[in-house]
Amino acid sequence: MGALGDFVRVFSIGAAVTRLARVKTRPWWVSLCVGIGTAAAALAIRGALSGFYGNVTGFMILLPAVIIASLAAGRLAGVTATAACLIGGWLVVGFGTAMADRLGLVATVNFIVVGLFVTAVSAALRDMVGALDASLDALRSSRARIDDREHQLRLISEHAPVMLWMSDETGRCVHLNAAQRAFWDAPDSLDGFDFRRLIHPDDVERVMAVTAGAAARQSAFFTDARFRRHDGEWRVLHTDARPRFGPDGRYGGVIGVNTDVTEARAAEAALRESETRFRLMADTAPSPVWMTNAEAKVEFVNAALVDFYGQPADRILGDVWRAAIHPDDQADVDAAMAAARPDRLPYGFEARFRRADGAWRWMRISVKPRFDGDGVFLGYVGMSFDTTETREALDALSRQERRQSFLLALTDRLRDLTSPEAVILEVERVLGVELGADRVGYGEVDQERGLVSMTRDWTAGIVSAEGEFSLAELGADLIADLAEGRLIHISDVQQDPRTRDALDVFRRLETRALMRAPVIRAGGLRAFLYAHHSTVREWTPAETALLQDVALRTWTEIERTRAEAEVRESEQRFRAIADTAPVLIWVTQQDRTRAFVNEAYVAYNGGTYEDARLADWRAVIHPDDHERVLKESLAGEASGQPFSMEARYLRHDGEYRWLKSFSRPRQGADNAVIGFVGVAFDVTDIRETAANLVAAAAERDAILGQLAEGVIVTDPEGRITFVNDAAVRLHGVDRLDVGPEDYSGTYHLFTEDGLPYPSHLLPLARAVTEGETILNARWRIRRPDGTEVLAVGNARPVFKPDGGRIGAVLTLRDETARVEAENRLAESETRFRTIANSAPVQIWMTDERGDLAFANRSYKTYFDVDEATLASSWRGTVTGLNLEADHQAFEGAVQARDRYQRTLRVQHPRLGARWLRCEGIPRFDASGAFQGYVGANLDVTDAKRAEEDLKRINELLEERVGEALAEKAKAEADLMHAQRMEAVGRLTGGVAHDFNNLLTVVIGALDIMLRSPNDAAKRQKLGEAALAAARRGEGLTHQLLAFSRRQALRPEAVDLNVQIRQSDPLLRRAVGEAVEFKLKLRRGGARVSVDPSQFEAALLNLVVNARDAVGDKGRITVQTRSCTVEPGEVVDLEAGDYVCVTVADNGAGMAPEIIARVFEPFFTTKAVGKGTGLGLSQVYGFARQSGGAAQIHSVVGRGTEIKLFLPPLNEALGIAAEAGPEAARPMAAGRRLLLVEDDASVAVVALELLEGLGLEVRAVETAPQALDLLKREKFDMMLSDVVMPGGMTGIELARMCGRDYPDMRVVLTSGYAGEDVDAALADAPWPFLRKPYSGEQLAHILGELS
Repeated sequence: MGALGDFVRVFSIGAAVTRLARVKTRPWWVSLCVGIGTAAAALAIRGALSGFYGNVTGFMILLPAVIIASLAAGRLAGVTATAACLIGGWLVVGFGTAMADRLGLVATVNFIVVGLFVTAVSAALRDMVGALDASLDALRSSRARIDDREHQLRLISEHAPVMLWMSDETGRCVHLNAAQRAFWDAPDSLDGFDFRRLIHPDDVERVMAVTAGAAARQSAFFTDARFRRHDGEWRVLHTDARPRFGPDGRYGGVIGVNTDVTEARAAEAALRESETRFRLMADTAPSPVWMTNAEAKVEFVNAALVDFYGQPADRILGDVWRAAIHPDDQADVDAAMAAARPDRLPYGFEARFRRADGAWRWMRISVKPRFDGDGVFLGYVGMSFDTTETREALDALSRQERRQSFLLALTDRLRDLTSPEAVILEVERVLGVELGADRVGYGEVDQERGLVSMTRDWTAGIVSAEGEFSLAELGADLIADLAEGRLIHISDVQQDPRTRDALDVFRRLETRALMRAPVIRAGGLRAFLYAHHSTVREWTPAETALLQDVALRTWTEIERTRAEAEVRESEQRFRAIADTAPVLIWVTQQDRTRAFVNEAYVAYNGGTYEDARLADWRAVIHPDDHERVLKESLAGEASGQPFSMEARYLRHDGEYRWLKSFSRPRQGADNAVIGFVGVAFDVTDIRETAANLVAAAAERDAILGQLAEGVIVTDPEGRITFVNDAAVRLHGVDRLDVGPEDYSGTYHLFTEDGLPYPSHLLPLARAVTEGETILNARWRIRRPDGTEVLAVGNARPVFKPDGGRIGAVLTLRDETARVEAENRLAESETRFRTIANSAPVQIWMTDERGDLAFANRSYKTYFDVDEATLASSWRGTVTGLNLEADHQAFEGAVQARDRYQRTLRVQHPRLGARWLRCEGIPRFDASGAFQGYVGANLDVTDAKRAEEDLKRINELLEERVGEALAEKAKAEADLMHAQRMEAVGRLTGGVAHDFNNLLTVVIGALDIMLRSPNDAAKRQKLGEAALAAARRGEGLTHQLLAFSRRQALRPEAVDLNVQIRQSDPLLRRAVGEAVEFKLKLRRGGARVSVDPSQFEAALLNLVVNARDAVGDKGRITVQTRSCTVEPGEVVDLEAGDYVCVTVADNGAGMAPEIIARVFEPFFTTKAVGKGTGLGLSQVYGFARQSGGAAQIHSVVGRGTEIKLFLPPLNEALGIAAEAGPEAARPMAAGRRLLLVEDDASVAVVALELLEGLGLEVRAVETAPQALDLLKREKFDMMLSDVVMPGGMTGIELARMCGRDYPDMRVVLTSGYAGEDVDAALADAPWPFLRKPYSGEQLAHILGELS
């Protein structure tokens, strides 16, 4: 039997079929051969059995060949085998014999059909086996990956720097990672390990209770407790644990993380101790300080914050500060608070706040939590710092960054050159390569001789232009424009009229496009720097600006050896300006003694100039900084390179101040270092946060970290030219020369959702390519070490004064940008003359008489003055530009020796209306004698215009926000209406039943009345029955309209018992017959002042919810009673007497977490499509709007009870309400009334009722017909429908009649229940009668008009 079993397994049909199906796919010709081969084998068998079959075709014995061919080689082989078998069969038995009778024909057709079917099935089986094999391979690969992933996770757990642990469902510890085992010195095998013995005795009971409770709930937990470390020390561990569930959802225990927070808890205790000192210090702090309570309401502000808001302290408590946040920053502020406040964490942000004078000021906010001695959260304490000037300085600096980078590099190259020719050649070479021009050179202009000397130039494969040319040969008009200070850029000299007379020279010089930048000296054209190109070329604004800057900066270097005397004079002016600078400046000699110090340096040290110069600066270093500063100073001087230091220095008044210093070497003729030039800035205010928060070094570091901002700068093409250290730390990548298309990939930038950030949508790319200014953009940075940071930054393009874009700048909220700005400022100070003459602002200096002693080129060009007339030009400028009032203010500042600051509006003769911001500070010599003023003018016209544009944008934004809020309110109203209509839908069956009963009464009564015209008693009885049924139908309709909110809602004095009894039939229909429904109504009534329709809708919502809770069987009770609410008994409800409406059920009840959210809008526990989640929120809103509240009490498995507390009705109002309306006044007979009614049936009834009141009535159907009749006849009153055909409503008709026929009284009526009609009637002055109406109601309202 064993051998037989092996034979069966080897030669089983299933194995053979599978092996055939797994044969690899072959070329088509192989499939054909397989089909023919299998057919031949089958035909051979058929031929061998010819004696057995005789004249019978026997085609069915050939089918195995078709099956084998299809399995082995697919559909083509199967079809081929079928055809070959058919043809071969005909050959074996003879075609005539096979088709001779009907049986042979049927056999042939059957073979074809079955053969094709078998081919399809076998080929499909082959495909399925192939797909199954592919799935098995994929499954094996997946299992291998899972095993590898599990191994990796184990390695991560074992080597993680945090303490990880895991327990089973019984609470037994089953895993500790290496860090946790090392902390407890636990064995590798955890059998018998009990972590409870390591818990502090005072904490063990609490920890075990928390652990047991979380295990019972199968939920997460976290706690702090003291654990004994392996060395015996008690350490505070913060435990954060999460439940583990298996694939089948079964609870498998807990996995947790322990974090050693011993030092953090000690720091919190120290912080609580400092709270008392903080409150004493806060009110004297120069920066705004505030304190909130646990509910985030401001309860204390210091004097600085009172000054900022310009309001008394008691008026800026609570949440008033939120109204001062700039709208664009509101979202970021909310996000920062939302991320930190729930966990009581410190947080900070930077946003704009409106100051008392209306100005928006950037404030950096730092907020920390407050706790009492027991660790109870008390609120937050915060401090803010005004960073507006820092941001403005960064913006101004970034606008010149790209251009200055090239210019400073060029200046560094030129510094070591000693001859003008070498300077010229180097400038031409570097600029030619930078611009990609064919020729770059200088032309020196001799106006008296009318010649231009072209210096030795730099060329790229074209002829040189070196030599002398007449002014006309190079274009007289071009020279004239240059003499006026205009920069020239021509894309095609053959098309520009100014070069018409110089085309021959340009052809000879192989020049087709050119740029020229003038060099003006003493008011005249001294030279120009040019760039030529041999083909047509459009010069970009950045290229023209670069040429202009190079011309202005490098010509000074060229003239350096020719103007030593002018340089010495410039040095004297620089020393004077240095004396007026608000920073400390000094110059040292080789022996480290001071050769020069400025006035700010003297003022800081105190005493005379010589005392300050000869004082040992090392003696005033703070003892804690002394050793470090000396080492850094010696190292910096030894390097011969620029270096910086930061330390505390003693001021003459005894206070230590933090100074940030920058030192740069001075080099002699042989390039040897002969000393250093230094600049120091007082940075005490930047570090002030740490000092104000009582002194822990860790806290100071955290606040300083908040002040750092990353800065990235690009050139005009978007290639990154500068990345500061803070940005490098943020990105973990230090790369320059990266283009916009590579930003995202190089710096690993992602959207907030974790998707790769498209490069063209990045803020910096949009600023470069689109010229957009992007504020408060957010993105993620994935650093090389795998960590991610969320960056918040601003990107803006940088423009030249003429509007040309020179690049873009991105700031990432890093204070490093400020350090970089200070470094660049220190470097720029050493090149004052070059920067002063190339600066876009107007720099000036006066003597003690007020005459101008110095002005830079920008000032002279702007006011059209030259060096000869500079001294007295100010008076001419004052007269010519009508600035007498501004000049008087300056004279007053001069007399007071005070700072001068003013914004002037001038009508410039060339530029039109312009705004100038003028600032100046007095200068004094070493003896204190007044020397004059130094100052600067800045054209702020563009800023003024931008401010106006921003104001218009804000107004547009407010309008758009208003529209969005209106749309949101409409959507919420539509959703609430849909929910109410859902409730009405549940009542459809019951309402249809009630209406059918009512209609049965009305129709039956009218039918009998028509058949009994002479039976007055019966007609009277049946008429009253029909009228009563109609009244019930009217009441039912009003209830439905109230539930669907299609009827105008107005509060009135009502008895809730009466309302509930009237709604009882509808409520019983809503709950169904299977549910027990009871009413328990208070004796004596329950009078309140509410909207009865809204009350009925709220009651129906509660009853329907109760029905859903009890299911098919249960009990629902509605009860009214009087109750007294004690203080704090009901949330949001004042103590006092109330009417309480209770809806109770004995359903499933609700868990506490559901009760906490049950009144939230859109929160529902029902299945999708079964409710909107607005029912109970509407009930709560109704109660609150009515002056009451709602309260819910529920126990799982026992049911739910919801109470509505409503204020009782004032007795006087109740008596007035019960008294009812006054009786209608009788109408005078013979008065005429115009009836406007489009429904003929209603018109007939109304006509009868009106004529029964003694009125003469005329009836029309539309408003146009009514207006036509009024032109011909006079009426005393008009009763008009509201919704009518004819293109005019009744309200529009009433308005026209009130204008044209003021003596005619108007009454409007309608049966339409729409919000549009209710809204239109809300402010209408005419009485309104809702359909259906009775004769008494009609008589009453018309009587009021008589």
